[in-house]
Amino acid sequence: MRNGFSDGVLAERIRHLTVKYRELIAYGIVGCISTADSMFWFWFFLSPIVLPYIVANAFGWFVDVWITFVLNKFFVFKSKDIKLFWKEARKFISARLTSGILDMLLLWTLIEVLNFDEILGKCIVIVIIIAVNYVTAKLFVFRTKGREHHESDSN
Repeated sequence: MRNGFSDGVLAERIRHLTVKYRELIAYGIVGCISTADSMFWFWFFLSPIVLPYIVANAFGWFVDVWITFVLNKFFVFKSKDIKLFWKEARKFISARLTSGILDMLLLWTLIEVLNFDEILGKCIVIVIIIAVNYVTAKLFVFRTKGREHHESDSN
């Protein structure tokens, strides 16, 4: 027994928290993949290819949206209904277009107005956009009748 918890109690508590926050944990994992993907493409189009940062960001965004949609659909929100694929894809892309415009405006503001370094500016913008994207995906894209999010049911 350590710190007042037996190994079994601690393991059960960890399991309970993992189940309770599965969706948020999965979103975090997908977010890390998406962030790495987004940063890679931003860097790739910015440095070796030498495109302007806005163009590099747009190309990176386009590639990342499709990868992130598939990961969010099947891994995070567990929306397995293939019949909903294109409907959810349209909603996801619409939501990501909105956050993509916000991404561009924030990036431009940080770099052009506030004189931030391009990579630092992109990192700050990513944090803001992750939060916006989670809320829109959860409340707008993958929410369907009969499939509510059950995290609160497991309390």
